[in-house]
Amino acid sequence: NQLPEISKDIIYLKNLEELDISHNQLTALPTLAREMPMLKKLKARNNQLTKIPTSIFTCKNLQQIDFSFNQL
Repeated sequence: NQLPEISKDIIYLKNLEELDISHNQLTALPTLAREMPMLKKLKARNNQLTKIPTSIFTCKNLQQIDFSFNQL
């Protein structure tokens, strides 16, 4: 994939537990904490991310995060 951004429609996936958005050209992530309360795993490897949104740390069910190979 070479997605430059994530569609805002992702917020409708309320029961999503795993999200793998690796190997894209993402420079930012949407606010996931409120919109995706069931998220347990987030993989965002090999993108162009320069910062991690602080809201990610309020995801109560999030157990695994992978931001390796970004510009953090």
